Amino acid sequence: RVVVAETMVDAVVVGTGLAGLVAALELLDRGGRVVLIEKQGSMGGNTIKASSGINFISGTPTPGAAVDDDDYQRQKESFLHDTLQSAGSRATPELIQLLVEQSADGMEWLQSRAGLEWNNNKPSQLGGHSHARTFRPAQGGTIGYALVSALKPLLEEYQT
Repeated sequence: RVVVAETMVDAVVVGTGLAGLVAALELLDRGGRVVLIEKQGSMGGNTIKASSGINFISGTPTPGAAVDDDDYQRQKESFLHDTLQSAGSRATPELIQLLVEQSADGMEWLQSRAGLEWNNNKPSQLGGHSHARTFRPAQGGTIGYALVSALKPLLEEYQT
């Protein structure tokens, strides 16, 4: 624990990009007391600058799902391959595997907890991708602005 302004907190989250905002919200949702620190004058970190979209595997390999198991497997394999290729010698295969495996769960969390909707589940295929996997916010605008705008009010509900 850290004492901040004579208040006991459970965690100090450094940075208000997507990772920092999600970490803070998860801690708060579990009853933690959190201080967010951001070096910029406004919330959003580098996330606010993101404009292309966000990549994830759509669908789940479950009976009756819209995506069959073979298609889901192909999506996973191509996401892994494309990301490893893009990272080149700086790749950390275990972390990239984790990204691929948990991408759909992360996007589901953003949809269910933050209320984000994705462009009618119609992904785009960007350069370097062997399959379409880039989703954009249904309401338009950039992904960075949509992410920060959706998470900020949820965090503000906890402000004291």
